[in-house]
Amino acid sequence: MTFAAGDLDRIITLQQRTVTRDSLLGEVVTWPDLATVRAQVIESSAPVAVNNAASDAVQLYARPHKIRIRFRVLDKASVRISYGGRLLRITGTAELGRRERIELACEEWAHE
Repeated sequence: MTFAAGDLDRIITLQQRTVTRDSLLGEVVTWPDLATVRAQVIESSAPVAVNNAASDAVQLYARPHKIRIRFRVLDKASVRISYGGRLLRITGTAELGRRERIELACEEWAHE
């Protein structure tokens, strides 16, 4: 199970969550680039409403994406994707083939 020549037609940037301590600000979260890779991006045409337990007055929308890249080990809790000026949160992963590809289920968040 390999990619066809034109499948990886987008460039995405994987960013790793980093927390540092600052004497004035406390914890500071940054997202430095981890890697820039070629990918196949499949976007959903419609946003999906997301339940917001913190406040019923605020309605959040997430646009689902599927992103396929060559296999690499990722911690979905601490890695996000920057693509086309958007930030995508990884919500799930699936190995395709035997360590050949990985499919990332992602959501674009309207509040980021």
